[in-house]
Amino acid sequence: MLTAEKLLIAAGVGRSVYSRWRMQHIMSSVVMVAMLAVTAAVLMGGLIMGGIYALYMIALGQGLQPLSALLLVAVAALVLAAVLISTIRRQVSSIRNSMSAPMGDAMDAFLDGLFSK
Repeated sequence: MLTAEKLLIAAGVGRSVYSRWRMQHIMSSVVMVAMLAVTAAVLMGGLIMGGIYALYMIALGQGLQPLSALLLVAVAALVLAAVLISTIRRQVSSIRNSMSAPMGDAMDAFLDGLFSK
C-alpha cells in the first residue's frame, strides 16, 4: 500500500512539473513570436519610410517642384495606410469568426481594449 501511494505521489509531482514546464515553454514561445513581430514591424516601417523617400527623390528627379513631389508622396502614403488598415481589419474579423466561443470572447475583449484608444 505504501509503494502505491509513493507511485501516485511521484506521478502527481511529475505531472505538476511537466505542466509547469509546458506552460513555461508555451509562454516563452509566445514572447518570442511577439518580439519577432515587433522586430519585423520596425524593419517593415524602415523599408516603407525608405520607399517613401525614394519616391520623393524620384519625383524630384523627374522635374516636379518640391511641393508637388511632397503632395504626391503624401497621397501615396495615405493610400498605403488605407490599404494596410483595411487588411488588418479584414484579418481581425476573420480571426474573430474562426475562434470558438470562450476563446472568441477573450479575443473580443482584447481587441476591443486594443482598438478603443
